[in-house]
Amino acid sequence: MSIRGTARKLTLHSPASHRFERPIDPEGTDFASKRCCQLILELAGGELASGVIDVGSSSYRSQEVTLRLEQLKRILGIEVPPEIVPTILSNLGCEVIESNEESVTVKPPTWRRDLTRECDLIEEVGRIYGFDKVPENADVPMAATVKRNEDRVAIKLRSLMTAAGFDEAVTASLIPEPWSEVFSPWTQNKPLVASQPMLGVLEKASQNIGRVEFLRRSIVPSLLEARRINEHRGGVEAELFEIAKVYLPTTKGALDEPVKITFVSSRDYFELKGVVDSLVYEVNPETQIDYDFCQESLLDKSRSAIVKLAGKTIGYIGELSKSGMKEYDLRRPCSVAEIDVQALIEVADLVPQHKQISDQPTITRDFNFVVDESLQWSELSRSVASSAGEFFESVEFVEIFRNTEKDGEGKKRVLLSVKLRSQTTTLTGEQAEKACSSIIEECKKSHGAEIVA
Repeated sequence: MSIRGTARKLTLHSPASHRFERPIDPEGTDFASKRCCQLILELAGGELASGVIDVGSSSYRSQEVTLRLEQLKRILGIEVPPEIVPTILSNLGCEVIESNEESVTVKPPTWRRDLTRECDLIEEVGRIYGFDKVPENADVPMAATVKRNEDRVAIKLRSLMTAAGFDEAVTASLIPEPWSEVFSPWTQNKPLVASQPMLGVLEKASQNIGRVEFLRRSIVPSLLEARRINEHRGGVEAELFEIAKVYLPTTKGALDEPVKITFVSSRDYFELKGVVDSLVYEVNPETQIDYDFCQESLLDKSRSAIVKLAGKTIGYIGELSKSGMKEYDLRRPCSVAEIDVQALIEVADLVPQHKQISDQPTITRDFNFVVDESLQWSELSRSVASSAGEFFESVEFVEIFRNTEKDGEGKKRVLLSVKLRSQTTTLTGEQAEKACSSIIEECKKSHGAEIVA
């Protein structure tokens, strides 16, 4: 890799670089030295000394490969006489370990490091036997591949993000140390250092960032840098997203490489929260996520949150704090979000579902609760949804109002709106009042909420 990279960078290709940028035969040196001695004896005379001095050793060892004879017909589409298969492979330098009516096991020569799989041997047999013997109408059975769940979820995420007005970005996996230290929510272990730092565009675009040699623990810094470059060059506000790996060192010395979907935007916290909700709804409409307090210094504490699913942290979202804006030299407000894709894959429902939409009218009821300042909206909305009964459709946050003179210190008023609807009939006033009473009772019991007329 070093020789190939250097030759390309210097535009200096030679026969030596052409040879040594490719895998070479580790046993070729011994053969070449013997041939050299032979030529010296034939042309110059002399006496050959005994013994060989070898100060190097190769870690390469040829692995045995088995060719099932039945696969020849399936892959090539023609019958190849089984008795000639060992001969063909042997003439190519392979050592035949075992040969029977069902298979041939060989050990490829050291100069054929490309023979590592069964299909490689099938190709060699077909090449020597003659591809011209394969008729144009040969029946080679083929089966359509099936996309993995990871790929199907990624397609859904990309489709939604582009529909939401974001452009997909591809950033480098290496970042400078200051960026890595500013935002690393997934792990506090020190980042891994690459043996070869990245040189070029990133280092020239950003001043005084240090060596670009640390494997990223989050994609957020890279996208913020892309947004900064767009701003400083007079471009439009970059609405960017990326689906890629981050590299998280573990305490046991291993490396975890989870895939994250990260996006940066000029939209505020609430708009970006809507995008996050849409992402989760896209993979599974029945999944509900919660939001908790976030203490990341890069984000504004009053407009940021930890995204949770079934009590597990799956992401972070928020507007950049003033110090975060200064850190990345951004001129306009910016919001960021990063979600774990594996968590979305685990809850994804990839079978299209149909749900009948009710044609019955809704009944809307507003509630104005006085609650403790520490109560989160996710807790209150969950209590409302669980207690409203079978006619519950949705609950919507309206606003928060604080009046210490009427409600006391440490209290706030939360105004919310609840929609009720039946799937089959028009709701009666009595049914709606029963659901409302249940909501008020549950909120009072669980959170000490008091209803305000």
